[in-house]
Amino acid sequence: LSMAAVVVAMAPQTTFAFTQQQQATKFSPSMTSLHSSVAASSSVYFPGTPSSMSSPVNSAATPPRPQETPVAASEAAAEARQNMELIDQLKHDATVIFCIIDTDASGSIERQEFARHLQRAGSSATFVDALFDRMDLNGDGSISDSEFRTLYLTVPSLRALPGMGQVQPEMMETEDDDEEEVQVNTYEDIMEAGAQVFDSLDVDGNGFIDFTELKAHISRQAASSSCLFQDEAMVKIFSLLDTDHDLRLNKQEFRDAYWRYSAFRNALGEECIKD
Repeated sequence: LSMAAVVVAMAPQTTFAFTQQQQATKFSPSMTSLHSSVAASSSVYFPGTPSSMSSPVNSAATPPRPQETPVAASEAAAEARQNMELIDQLKHDATVIFCIIDTDASGSIERQEFARHLQRAGSSATFVDALFDRMDLNGDGSISDSEFRTLYLTVPSLRALPGMGQVQPEMMETEDDDEEEVQVNTYEDIMEAGAQVFDSLDVDGNGFIDFTELKAHISRQAASSSCLFQDEAMVKIFSLLDTDHDLRLNKQEFRDAYWRYSAFRNALGEECIKD
């Protein structure tokens, strides 16, 4: 995803663009219509929104549906399960990223936390400030977990933003005369880098990273950027990454998180800083 312009689609036929070169000065829609369009575009229930977004249907005027075959019904059920699994994964992803940005574990992301995190990932101050205002749906000066989760689930371009979720592979020109382009930040690139970082953090060489090892590394990186994580924040992050709940991170858990969360790489000090 190019950092020159991030287009955030809030609902069909409703978009607004964040353009760093233009200092992100023009936005549409308004805050009121933004909130309603987010709710209308989501098929998932969020706190503060109705559980059903569809209009009442007159059953008497609705023609009967043709009876589904067993095969069609099975395929529909399988697709529904896949959709629910995807939604559950995105909810988990949103929680992990939220906790990484919420360094004081207050339960909300303040403007300073948001700016410090995303500017470290390469975003401009103007862009970050405008994005914070758009994500603060109720205008109370902070981003709550429900606001963050709502937009993370409904805005794909937000998930691809450096410092958030999975950054899309980029094309980079080589220095050869033929100006050939190569793909960087691929899945293989990131997983290999994650394995190397894991080995460097596994101080005792036992094949696992415990809480103390992860905290020590992130604390060193945070101190260099004046971004200190409170102990409660570190506990939340570690427990979310420890998917098998054995109180330690194996290499697969670590590499999966390293690939899935640009925010995690940012906290580790491994995310590329862009000019």
